[in-house]
Amino acid sequence: MTHQLRVTVGPAAGQVLPISAGYLYSIGRGAEAQLSIPQDTTLSRSHAQIYFDQANNAWLLKNESQHGTLLNGEVFNDHRYIQPGTSFQVGDSTVMFQVAGEAAPAGAPARAGAPASSCLDESSRPALPTSSPCPTD
Repeated sequence: MTHQLRVTVGPAAGQVLPISAGYLYSIGRGAEAQLSIPQDTTLSRSHAQIYFDQANNAWLLKNESQHGTLLNGEVFNDHRYIQPGTSFQVGDSTVMFQVAGEAAPAGAPARAGAPASSCLDESSRPALPTSSPCPTD
């Protein structure tokens, strides 16, 4: 595992999910989500996803959720590049993307950057991995 998702605010604060490139990770309240937060009733069953492109850049993909996904306080409706230290809000929960093993920084501001563009149009969108490292039963 090269990275992790850490819930920093919300009903599952402190929960950590190790993640690796090559897989698609779902975030939501559904049991099928790899980062499942069933206590957050403002989350959709599959609210958002994290995936890595072929250059190993991480992307946050907003699914068709009713309550939106915020990156740096802004609502977006597609996918955005994220780097370690980036925080994003899904429902009433805030999640930080980190290098594996890092502790949650106290009071650290969210930051996001981009390789070339922080938003891809559909024609340049990287292919999503179809596998998950987690059991599906």
